[in-house]
Amino acid sequence: MEIKLSIFWTKEAKDKVDEIRDCLSINFGENSVADFMKSLQEFENVIAHFPKTYQESTKFLFCRLGLVHPHVSAIYTFDEFTLTILTLIDNRTGNRF
Repeated sequence: MEIKLSIFWTKEAKDKVDEIRDCLSINFGENSVADFMKSLQEFENVIAHFPKTYQESTKFLFCRLGLVHPHVSAIYTFDEFTLTILTLIDNRTGNRF
């Protein structure tokens, strides 16, 4: 039986979304913002139903790294009922999760 997990966003993750939205709006326009938000909603839907879809972190115990957009990934963790998105990272920075 498939179970949809509840999704919780940390303050840091919410702040990162706002930061990305502002940057996209200023530099690329509202169509880019809409595309990003659609990608984010699709990402949420996938991980809410299939939380093990993305790879486990090699650095952080019980965390996973999921691709939201080619330039943005999300770090998240989950338990039996809740999935928590901890933060978003810019894939262009070269940071290794």
